[in-house]
Amino acid sequence: MSEVYTATATRQGRWWIVSVPAVDGLTQALHLDDVAQAAAELVAVALDVPVEGVRVEVVTVPGDGR
Repeated sequence: MSEVYTATATRQGRWWIVSVPAVDGLTQALHLDDVAQAAAELVAVALDVPVEGVRVEVVTVPGDGR
């Protein structure tokens, strides 16, 4: 079973800022529906693994109130 990476998404203006602590990285997504894919791509690049094998769990936190 592969590891599941936790991504935390915080709304800032029009964007979701996405943090993946396991790889000490940040990315962003315009839509909440895109957060998991953006996080998976970040993990894949950081670990040099295929994105298809990366599993991500997204947690949203309050941001700027939008």
